[in-house]
Amino acid sequence: MKVCKKMLLLTAVIGQIYFGALAMDGVADNEVSGITGTSNMEEGTSYYAGTATPYDIRYPWYDFNLDRPNSKFAKIAPKKVSESNESNESNESSPAIETHRYGMDAIENEVKRVHPLWENTRYYTPKIAWESGGTEPLEQISIHKEEDYFHFITYGLTELHDKESKDQTKSGFGTELTLKLKRGEYKNQSEEQKELLYIVLLLQKFAKYIIQENSIVKPYEDTYLVKGSSLRKNIGIDIAGTSNIVAFITVPDKDLLSLETPYGRVDFIALIGITKKELQAIRNRKITEKELYEKLGTDVTSYNRKSVI
Repeated sequence: MKVCKKMLLLTAVIGQIYFGALAMDGVADNEVSGITGTSNMEEGTSYYAGTATPYDIRYPWYDFNLDRPNSKFAKIAPKKVSESNESNESNESSPAIETHRYGMDAIENEVKRVHPLWENTRYYTPKIAWESGGTEPLEQISIHKEEDYFHFITYGLTELHDKESKDQTKSGFGTELTLKLKRGEYKNQSEEQKELLYIVLLLQKFAKYIIQENSIVKPYEDTYLVKGSSLRKNIGIDIAGTSNIVAFITVPDKDLLSLETPYGRVDFIALIGITKKELQAIRNRKITEKELYEKLGTDVTSYNRKSVI
């Protein structure tokens, strides 16, 4: 049985956010701790303006050495296409579709194939770009409203504008993250908006961790553990921390196809929420991430679902 290779202990993700959420009373509907803005939250026109919290600063051990001092891709090791063919780094995703489109254009073209209705889409962008000293590395996160779920898609772990890294085989870190969150589990529209912004902040934290650790995300191998403070371990991923979902497994996004672009390969890796019992089963080698995914039978994360273990 395959053992999970990496357990990413993202202590700051929920621990810090949770205590900020305790002060949510009286906060405007479009504000979440770490994310504030003036968005009207209407489909097709929404955005958030990210602002730094006191603890949310650039880490001193960032050592950028490319031409751009704030490059997210400075630590990526050089690699040629020929080296990729000899590598054993199989990510078990579907064959990539070749495209002449570059960066963001390539991603947006694939996203529009799956989600053609722009009026059902919300876009979130930080107020200050990462390259300009901002604290949120993802340039954009789109949320697409479908009948039963919201589909989150990140933009910024791959090279969206220029080829900066010296790895010819993949674009940036080679991955954009996605997440499907079940609709209809909130008291009202205001609570729904807050939960959506909370997931946006969570994805920004994941992206920052990937950049900080120079990590390559692969399906069926990584378990993203959302760990709370020392007093509240394995809390839920929702604002209140009461959800049954405490961690994520990674799988290939079943809707978005992998792309072979002029900047390198782009894979869309989906995060699927898992319960504490399911996480323990993975840790105890009673089940693999792929086996758990097949047992779940869905790629939609529901805050309220019961454990399948």
